[in-house]
Amino acid sequence: MVNTESGNTPSVMDPANAVSHLKATLMMARNTAHDVNNLMGVVLGCSALVRGSVGAGHPGLKFLSEIESAAEKSGQLAQQLLAFTQGGHDRRRILSLNAFASQALLLEEQDLAPRVRVVRYIEPDLWDIEADPTQLSQIVMTLAINAVEAIEDEGRIVIVTRNIEIDGDFARTKPGLRPGRYACLTVEDTGQGMSAEALAHLFDAAPPAGLGIRSDLSQVSHAVTDLGGHISAYSDKGQGVTFMVYFPAVAAKPVAVAASPSTLPSGSETVLLIDDESLILDVTQKLLDQLGYRTLVAHNGQEALDIARTHAGPIDLALLDMAMPVMGGAETYPQLKRLRPNMKVVICSGLELNAISKALLEAGVSGFLQKPYQVTLLSQTIRRVLDN
Repeated sequence: MVNTESGNTPSVMDPANAVSHLKATLMMARNTAHDVNNLMGVVLGCSALVRGSVGAGHPGLKFLSEIESAAEKSGQLAQQLLAFTQGGHDRRRILSLNAFASQALLLEEQDLAPRVRVVRYIEPDLWDIEADPTQLSQIVMTLAINAVEAIEDEGRIVIVTRNIEIDGDFARTKPGLRPGRYACLTVEDTGQGMSAEALAHLFDAAPPAGLGIRSDLSQVSHAVTDLGGHISAYSDKGQGVTFMVYFPAVAAKPVAVAASPSTLPSGSETVLLIDDESLILDVTQKLLDQLGYRTLVAHNGQEALDIARTHAGPIDLALLDMAMPVMGGAETYPQLKRLRPNMKVVICSGLELNAISKALLEAGVSGFLQKPYQVTLLSQTIRRVLDN
Protein backbone atom coordinates (compact mmCIF):
# COMPACT_ATOMS: atom_id res chain seq x y z
CA MET A 1 0.00 0.00 0.00
CA VAL A 2 1.39 3.39 -0.94
CA ASN A 3 2.27 5.68 1.98
CA THR A 4 0.42 8.93 1.35
CA GLU A 5 2.89 10.91 3.46
CA SER A 6 5.84 10.03 1.25
CA GLY A 7 4.21 11.31 -1.96
CA ASN A 8 5.67 8.37 -3.89
CA THR A 9 2.49 7.22 -5.56
CA PRO A 10 3.59 5.81 -8.94
CA SER A 11 2.25 7.53 -12.03
CA VAL A 12 0.57 5.07 -14.36
CA MET A 13 0.77 7.42 -17.31
CA ASP A 14 1.36 11.04 -18.21
CA PRO A 15 -1.59 13.01 -16.72
CA ALA A 16 -1.58 15.35 -19.72
CA ASN A 17 -2.52 12.44 -21.99
CA ALA A 18 -4.71 10.53 -19.54
CA VAL A 19 -8.07 12.04 -20.50
CA SER A 20 -7.61 11.78 -24.26
CA HIS A 21 -6.23 8.23 -23.89
CA LEU A 22 -9.21 7.18 -21.79
CA LYS A 23 -11.74 8.72 -24.19
CA ALA A 24 -10.13 7.02 -27.18
CA THR A 25 -10.00 3.66 -25.42
CA LEU A 26 -13.59 3.91 -24.21
CA MET A 27 -14.70 4.74 -27.75
CA MET A 28 -12.84 1.68 -29.06
CA ALA A 29 -14.39 -0.51 -26.35
CA ARG A 30 -17.87 0.85 -27.13
CA ASN A 31 -17.48 0.19 -30.85
CA THR A 32 -16.20 -3.32 -30.20
CA ALA A 33 -19.07 -4.09 -27.82
CA HIS A 34 -21.54 -2.75 -30.39
CA ASP A 35 -20.09 -5.02 -33.09
CA VAL A 36 -20.06 -8.09 -30.83
CA ASN A 37 -23.67 -7.42 -29.83
CA ASN A 38 -24.73 -7.25 -33.47
CA LEU A 39 -22.84 -10.43 -34.36
CA MET A 40 -24.57 -12.31 -31.53
CA GLY A 41 -27.86 -11.24 -33.08
CA VAL A 42 -26.75 -12.80 -36.35
CA VAL A 43 -25.82 -16.03 -34.54
CA LEU A 44 -29.23 -16.21 -32.86
CA GLY A 45 -31.01 -15.49 -36.13
CA CYS A 46 -29.09 -18.13 -38.06
CA SER A 47 -29.77 -20.65 -35.30
CA ALA A 48 -33.50 -19.94 -35.59
CA LEU A 49 -33.33 -20.45 -39.36
CA VAL A 50 -31.64 -23.82 -38.88
CA ARG A 51 -34.29 -24.84 -36.34
CA GLY A 52 -36.95 -24.10 -38.91
CA SER A 53 -35.32 -26.41 -41.45
CA VAL A 54 -34.86 -29.54 -39.31
CA GLY A 55 -37.29 -31.89 -37.63
CA ALA A 56 -38.27 -31.72 -33.98
CA GLY A 57 -36.28 -34.84 -33.10
CA HIS A 58 -33.08 -33.90 -34.90
CA PRO A 59 -29.99 -34.74 -32.74
CA GLY A 60 -28.37 -31.43 -33.66
CA LEU A 61 -31.02 -29.39 -31.82
CA LYS A 62 -29.23 -29.76 -28.49
CA PHE A 63 -26.14 -28.19 -30.03
CA LEU A 64 -28.26 -25.33 -31.36
CA SER A 65 -29.50 -24.75 -27.82
CA GLU A 66 -25.90 -24.51 -26.59
CA ILE A 67 -25.04 -22.11 -29.40
CA GLU A 68 -28.05 -19.95 -28.52
CA SER A 69 -27.20 -19.96 -24.82
CA ALA A 70 -23.60 -18.91 -25.52
CA ALA A 71 -24.75 -16.19 -27.94
CA GLU A 72 -27.22 -14.80 -25.39
CA LYS A 73 -24.56 -14.68 -22.66
CA SER A 74 -22.11 -13.02 -25.04
CA GLY A 75 -24.75 -10.49 -25.99
CA GLN A 76 -25.42 -9.73 -22.31
CA LEU A 77 -21.70 -9.16 -21.69
CA ALA A 78 -21.55 -6.85 -24.70
CA GLN A 79 -24.58 -4.93 -23.41
CA GLN A 80 -22.95 -4.53 -20.00
CA LEU A 81 -19.76 -3.24 -21.61
CA LEU A 82 -21.87 -0.81 -23.65
CA ALA A 83 -23.53 0.37 -20.44
CA PHE A 84 -20.11 0.75 -18.80
CA THR A 85 -18.75 2.90 -21.62
CA GLN A 86 -21.95 4.97 -21.66
CA GLY A 87 -21.84 5.59 -17.92
CA GLY A 88 -24.43 2.96 -17.05
CA HIS A 89 -28.01 3.53 -15.93
CA ASP A 90 -29.16 4.86 -12.62
CA ARG A 91 -30.93 1.68 -11.59
CA ARG A 92 -30.17 -1.90 -10.71
CA ARG A 93 -30.55 -4.80 -13.04
CA ILE A 94 -29.30 -8.36 -13.45
CA LEU A 95 -25.59 -8.35 -14.30
CA SER A 96 -22.66 -10.69 -14.67
CA LEU A 97 -19.75 -9.66 -12.47
CA ASN A 98 -17.45 -11.26 -15.05
CA ALA A 99 -17.94 -8.42 -17.53
CA PHE A 100 -16.59 -5.91 -15.02
CA ALA A 101 -13.82 -8.12 -13.63
CA SER A 102 -12.58 -8.86 -17.16
CA GLN A 103 -12.42 -5.15 -18.02
CA ALA A 104 -10.72 -4.02 -14.80
CA LEU A 105 -7.29 -2.56 -15.70
CA LEU A 106 -7.64 -3.84 -19.28
CA LEU A 107 -7.28 -0.29 -20.58
CA GLU A 108 -4.23 0.36 -18.41
CA GLU A 109 -2.31 -2.89 -18.92
CA GLN A 110 -0.18 -1.60 -21.79
CA ASP A 111 0.97 1.25 -19.54
CA LEU A 112 1.52 -0.96 -16.48
CA ALA A 113 3.57 -3.63 -18.25
CA PRO A 114 6.15 -4.90 -17.63
CA ARG A 115 6.25 -3.42 -14.13
CA VAL A 116 2.90 -4.88 -13.10
CA ARG A 117 1.39 -8.07 -14.48
CA VAL A 118 -2.37 -8.55 -14.30
CA VAL A 119 -3.71 -12.13 -14.08
CA ARG A 120 -7.41 -13.05 -14.24
CA TYR A 121 -9.15 -16.27 -13.26
CA ILE A 122 -12.76 -15.94 -14.37
CA GLU A 123 -15.46 -18.46 -13.43
CA PRO A 124 -17.24 -19.14 -16.76
CA ASP A 125 -20.58 -20.04 -15.12
CA LEU A 126 -20.58 -17.29 -12.52
CA TRP A 127 -23.93 -16.64 -10.88
CA ASP A 128 -25.61 -13.37 -11.82
CA ILE A 129 -26.02 -10.52 -9.35
CA GLU A 130 -28.30 -7.49 -9.13
CA ALA A 131 -26.51 -4.14 -9.16
CA ASP A 132 -26.29 -0.75 -10.80
CA PRO A 133 -23.65 -0.92 -13.58
CA THR A 134 -22.00 2.37 -12.61
CA GLN A 135 -21.88 1.42 -8.94
CA LEU A 136 -20.45 -2.01 -9.72
CA SER A 137 -17.79 -0.62 -12.06
CA GLN A 138 -16.72 1.85 -9.36
CA ILE A 139 -16.34 -0.96 -6.83
CA VAL A 140 -14.24 -3.12 -9.15
CA MET A 141 -12.09 -0.29 -10.51
CA THR A 142 -11.39 1.22 -7.08
CA LEU A 143 -10.09 -2.12 -5.81
CA ALA A 144 -8.06 -2.65 -9.00
CA ILE A 145 -6.47 0.83 -8.87
CA ASN A 146 -5.77 0.37 -5.17
CA ALA A 147 -3.87 -2.80 -6.07
CA VAL A 148 -1.84 -0.90 -8.69
CA GLU A 149 -0.87 1.78 -6.20
CA ALA A 150 0.15 -0.83 -3.65
CA ILE A 151 2.95 -2.09 -5.93
CA GLU A 152 5.87 0.34 -5.76
CA ASP A 153 8.31 -1.58 -7.94
CA GLU A 154 7.40 -4.80 -9.74
CA GLY A 155 4.58 -7.18 -8.91
CA ARG A 156 1.42 -8.99 -9.86
CA ILE A 157 -2.29 -8.36 -9.48
CA VAL A 158 -4.66 -11.32 -9.45
CA ILE A 159 -8.38 -10.82 -10.15
CA VAL A 160 -10.61 -13.84 -9.49
CA THR A 161 -14.35 -14.51 -9.75
CA ARG A 162 -15.99 -17.63 -8.37
CA ASN A 163 -19.24 -19.01 -7.01
CA ILE A 164 -19.41 -19.66 -3.29
CA GLU A 165 -22.10 -21.10 -1.04
CA ILE A 166 -22.01 -19.46 2.41
CA ASP A 167 -23.18 -21.56 5.36
CA GLY A 168 -24.27 -20.33 8.77
CA ASP A 169 -20.94 -21.00 10.49
CA PHE A 170 -18.96 -18.94 7.99
CA ALA A 171 -21.58 -16.18 7.90
CA ARG A 172 -21.24 -15.68 11.64
CA THR A 173 -17.56 -14.79 11.18
CA LYS A 174 -18.46 -11.92 8.81
CA PRO A 175 -20.78 -9.31 10.38
CA GLY A 176 -23.70 -8.59 8.09
CA LEU A 177 -23.14 -11.62 5.87
CA ARG A 178 -26.04 -14.05 5.57
CA PRO A 179 -26.02 -17.70 4.48
CA GLY A 180 -26.72 -18.22 0.79
CA ARG A 181 -25.25 -18.14 -2.70
CA TYR A 182 -22.72 -15.45 -3.63
CA ALA A 183 -20.65 -14.38 -6.61
CA CYS A 184 -17.26 -13.63 -5.10
CA LEU A 185 -14.66 -11.17 -6.40
CA THR A 186 -11.07 -11.38 -5.17
CA VAL A 187 -8.46 -8.71 -5.91
CA GLU A 188 -4.96 -9.57 -4.69
CA ASP A 189 -1.72 -7.64 -5.03
CA THR A 190 1.92 -8.42 -4.22
CA GLY A 191 2.65 -5.00 -2.73
CA GLN A 192 4.04 -4.08 0.67
CA GLY A 193 0.99 -5.23 2.59
CA MET A 194 -0.68 -3.48 5.51
CA SER A 195 -0.28 -3.37 9.24
CA ALA A 196 -2.98 -4.59 11.62
CA GLU A 197 -3.72 -0.96 12.53
CA ALA A 198 -4.26 -0.03 8.89
CA LEU A 199 -6.56 -3.02 8.34
CA ALA A 200 -8.61 -2.00 11.38
CA HIS A 201 -9.31 1.42 9.81
CA LEU A 202 -9.41 0.30 6.16
CA PHE A 203 -13.06 1.16 5.52
CA ASP A 204 -13.33 4.19 7.81
CA ALA A 205 -14.89 7.29 6.29
CA ALA A 206 -11.96 9.33 7.66
CA PRO A 207 -9.02 6.94 8.20
CA PRO A 208 -6.11 8.17 10.34
CA ALA A 209 -3.36 9.92 8.36
CA GLY A 210 -0.13 8.10 7.72
CA LEU A 211 -1.61 4.63 7.20
CA GLY A 212 -1.67 4.83 3.39
CA ILE A 213 -5.42 4.10 3.11
CA ARG A 214 -7.42 5.27 0.11
CA SER A 215 -10.33 7.41 1.29
CA ASP A 216 -12.66 5.96 -1.36
CA LEU A 217 -12.42 2.47 0.13
CA SER A 218 -15.09 3.57 2.59
CA GLN A 219 -17.33 4.35 -0.39
CA VAL A 220 -16.66 0.87 -1.78
CA SER A 221 -17.62 -0.69 1.54
CA HIS A 222 -20.82 1.36 1.66
CA ALA A 223 -21.72 0.41 -1.94
CA VAL A 224 -21.14 -3.31 -1.31
CA THR A 225 -23.26 -3.19 1.85
CA ASP A 226 -25.97 -1.32 -0.06
CA LEU A 227 -26.09 -4.26 -2.49
CA GLY A 228 -26.56 -6.69 0.40
CA GLY A 229 -22.98 -7.96 0.10
CA HIS A 230 -19.87 -7.99 2.25
CA ILE A 231 -16.26 -6.89 1.78
CA SER A 232 -13.24 -7.95 3.82
CA ALA A 233 -9.49 -7.70 3.49
CA TYR A 234 -6.49 -9.45 4.94
CA SER A 235 -2.78 -8.80 4.77
CA ASP A 236 0.57 -9.40 6.36
CA LYS A 237 3.20 -6.69 6.27
CA GLY A 238 5.32 -7.24 3.18
CA GLN A 239 2.94 -9.88 1.80
CA GLY A 240 0.43 -7.81 -0.17
CA VAL A 241 -3.30 -7.28 0.40
CA THR A 242 -6.25 -9.43 -0.62
CA PHE A 243 -9.78 -8.01 -0.89
CA MET A 244 -12.75 -10.36 -1.02
CA VAL A 245 -16.17 -9.08 -2.03
CA TYR A 246 -19.31 -11.22 -1.72
CA PHE A 247 -22.25 -10.20 -3.94
CA PRO A 248 -25.59 -11.98 -3.35
CA ALA A 249 -26.45 -14.16 -6.33
CA VAL A 250 -29.89 -13.83 -7.88
CA ALA A 251 -32.10 -16.84 -8.41
CA ALA A 252 -31.34 -18.70 -11.62
CA LYS A 253 -33.69 -17.79 -14.43
CA PRO A 254 -35.59 -20.63 -16.16
CA VAL A 255 -34.04 -21.72 -19.41
CA ALA A 256 -36.21 -20.66 -22.33
CA VAL A 257 -36.91 -23.22 -25.01
CA ALA A 258 -36.05 -21.78 -28.41
CA ALA A 259 -38.72 -21.91 -31.06
CA SER A 260 -38.45 -22.28 -34.81
CA PRO A 261 -40.10 -19.81 -37.19
CA SER A 262 -42.73 -22.40 -38.09
CA THR A 263 -44.15 -22.33 -34.52
CA LEU A 264 -44.22 -18.51 -34.11
CA PRO A 265 -46.87 -15.86 -34.81
CA SER A 266 -46.73 -14.90 -38.46
CA GLY A 267 -48.27 -12.40 -40.88
CA SER A 268 -48.38 -11.08 -44.42
CA GLU A 269 -47.80 -7.35 -43.87
CA THR A 270 -44.92 -5.33 -45.28
CA VAL A 271 -42.01 -4.62 -42.90
CA LEU A 272 -39.18 -2.15 -43.54
CA LEU A 273 -35.85 -3.25 -41.99
CA ILE A 274 -33.43 -0.38 -41.25
CA ASP A 275 -29.94 -1.29 -40.01
CA ASP A 276 -26.39 -0.50 -41.06
CA GLU A 277 -25.23 -4.10 -40.50
CA SER A 278 -25.70 -6.14 -43.68
CA LEU A 279 -25.50 -9.46 -41.81
CA ILE A 280 -28.31 -8.42 -39.47
CA LEU A 281 -30.43 -7.27 -42.39
CA ASP A 282 -29.85 -10.52 -44.25
CA VAL A 283 -30.70 -12.89 -41.40
CA THR A 284 -33.66 -10.81 -40.17
CA GLN A 285 -35.07 -10.63 -43.69
CA LYS A 286 -34.85 -14.42 -44.02
CA LEU A 287 -36.58 -14.88 -40.66
CA LEU A 288 -39.42 -12.54 -41.59
CA ASP A 289 -39.73 -14.21 -44.99
CA GLN A 290 -40.23 -17.54 -43.22
CA LEU A 291 -42.89 -15.91 -41.07
CA GLY A 292 -44.74 -14.77 -44.18
CA TYR A 293 -43.97 -11.04 -44.15
CA ARG A 294 -42.94 -8.97 -47.17
CA THR A 295 -39.70 -7.18 -46.38
CA LEU A 296 -37.97 -4.04 -47.59
CA VAL A 297 -34.35 -3.30 -46.64
CA ALA A 298 -32.55 -0.02 -45.89
CA HIS A 299 -28.92 0.31 -44.75
CA ASN A 300 -29.38 3.69 -43.08
CA GLY A 301 -31.96 6.34 -42.32
CA GLN A 302 -31.61 8.12 -45.64
CA GLU A 303 -32.26 4.92 -47.59
CA ALA A 304 -35.30 4.30 -45.39
CA LEU A 305 -36.69 7.73 -46.21
CA ASP A 306 -36.14 7.11 -49.91
CA ILE A 307 -38.02 3.81 -49.71
CA ALA A 308 -40.83 5.36 -47.68
CA ARG A 309 -41.14 8.10 -50.32
CA THR A 310 -41.04 5.89 -53.44
CA HIS A 311 -42.51 2.50 -52.48
CA ALA A 312 -45.82 2.06 -54.27
CA GLY A 313 -47.55 -0.18 -51.72
CA PRO A 314 -48.25 0.10 -48.00
CA ILE A 315 -45.50 -0.22 -45.37
CA ASP A 316 -47.11 -1.49 -42.20
CA LEU A 317 -44.15 -1.49 -39.81
CA ALA A 318 -40.50 -0.42 -39.62
CA LEU A 319 -37.75 -1.96 -37.48
CA LEU A 320 -35.48 1.03 -36.90
CA ASP A 321 -31.94 0.68 -35.52
CA MET A 322 -30.95 3.55 -33.25
CA ALA A 323 -27.18 3.55 -33.91
CA MET A 324 -26.34 4.10 -37.59
CA PRO A 325 -23.52 6.18 -39.08
CA VAL A 326 -25.74 7.80 -41.72
CA MET A 327 -28.83 9.33 -40.09
CA GLY A 328 -29.50 7.37 -36.90
CA GLY A 329 -32.84 6.32 -35.52
CA ALA A 330 -33.63 9.47 -33.52
CA GLU A 331 -33.22 11.65 -36.62
CA THR A 332 -34.96 9.23 -38.97
CA TYR A 333 -38.12 8.54 -36.96
CA PRO A 334 -39.95 11.90 -37.27
CA GLN A 335 -39.22 12.11 -40.98
CA LEU A 336 -40.48 8.55 -41.51
CA LYS A 337 -43.72 9.40 -39.71
CA ARG A 338 -44.25 12.48 -41.86
CA LEU A 339 -43.91 10.34 -44.98
CA ARG A 340 -45.86 7.35 -43.63
CA PRO A 341 -48.09 8.55 -40.76
CA ASN A 342 -49.92 5.21 -40.50
CA MET A 343 -46.73 3.11 -40.41
CA LYS A 344 -45.85 1.71 -37.00
CA VAL A 345 -42.23 1.84 -35.82
CA VAL A 346 -40.28 -0.39 -33.44
CA ILE A 347 -36.88 0.97 -32.41
CA CYS A 348 -33.94 -1.41 -31.82
CA SER A 349 -30.81 -0.83 -29.73
CA GLY A 350 -27.98 -2.72 -28.04
CA LEU A 351 -28.58 -0.60 -24.93
CA GLU A 352 -31.48 -0.72 -22.55
CA LEU A 353 -34.05 2.07 -22.72
CA ASN A 354 -32.25 5.39 -22.37
CA ALA A 355 -33.52 8.96 -22.41
CA ILE A 356 -33.56 9.18 -26.22
CA SER A 357 -35.45 5.90 -26.66
CA LYS A 358 -37.95 6.86 -23.95
CA ALA A 359 -38.54 10.21 -25.65
CA LEU A 360 -39.26 8.44 -28.95
CA LEU A 361 -41.70 6.07 -27.24
CA GLU A 362 -43.49 9.08 -25.78
CA ALA A 363 -43.50 10.67 -29.26
CA GLY A 364 -45.35 7.74 -30.78
CA VAL A 365 -42.93 4.84 -31.34
CA SER A 366 -44.89 1.59 -30.99
CA GLY A 367 -42.28 -0.67 -29.42
CA PHE A 368 -38.70 -1.31 -28.36
CA LEU A 369 -36.41 -4.31 -28.95
CA GLN A 370 -33.03 -4.73 -27.28
CA LYS A 371 -30.39 -6.39 -29.46
CA PRO A 372 -29.48 -9.16 -29.84
CA TYR A 373 -33.11 -10.30 -29.95
CA GLN A 374 -34.36 -13.85 -30.23
CA VAL A 375 -36.71 -14.73 -33.05
CA THR A 376 -39.44 -15.47 -30.47
CA LEU A 377 -39.36 -11.96 -29.05
CA LEU A 378 -38.97 -10.43 -32.52
CA SER A 379 -42.01 -12.22 -33.95
CA GLN A 380 -44.18 -11.58 -30.89
CA THR A 381 -43.31 -7.88 -30.80
CA ILE A 382 -44.06 -7.40 -34.51
CA ARG A 383 -47.38 -9.22 -34.23
CA ARG A 384 -48.39 -7.33 -31.08
CA VAL A 385 -47.57 -3.93 -32.58
CA LEU A 386 -49.36 -4.68 -35.85
CA ASP A 387 -52.45 -6.05 -34.11
CA ASN A 388 -52.69 -3.05 -31.82
